[in-house]
Amino acid sequence: MKLFRHFLTYLFLVLTGVLGFYMFVESREFVKKVLQLLGARWETFNAIDKFVVIVMGLVVLGIVIFCEDRYRKKAERGARELVKDFIKVSAVLLLVIVTFQTPILVDLGREIGWIKILVPPFRFVLLYFVKLAVAVFLLLLSHQLKNDHLRT
Repeated sequence: MKLFRHFLTYLFLVLTGVLGFYMFVESREFVKKVLQLLGARWETFNAIDKFVVIVMGLVVLGIVIFCEDRYRKKAERGARELVKDFIKVSAVLLLVIVTFQTPILVDLGREIGWIKILVPPFRFVLLYFVKLAVAVFLLLLSHQLKNDHLRT
């Protein structure tokens, strides 16, 4: 059973790293879109983009290191604690990703009109709301697991 918990720990760590990398990509796209909307000059755009790459790279690295330690400690308490913690971290990362995607969705609606948004980019809009719903569901699920743990 201990081997299974260690396997889960590192599987969840890899999945957290993948979500962190996705957050990194979306944050970069967010900054690019905001700079385009503000009409930033090329030199400013380039400098801020490089800064965001460095800062978000360090943030993702920090998240992975923090979660590695946290997941190992939770695995010692049991697989249920580990799963609950992974769900909570994943939900928070998904909420951050959705937050970074919001201006892109708003800009998309502004560019092509809110009525026409349902035709070609419908998949993007649908995926946006699916990610938001999954993040909220995961947060509620982690809260429910916490309450179940308190009752037992």
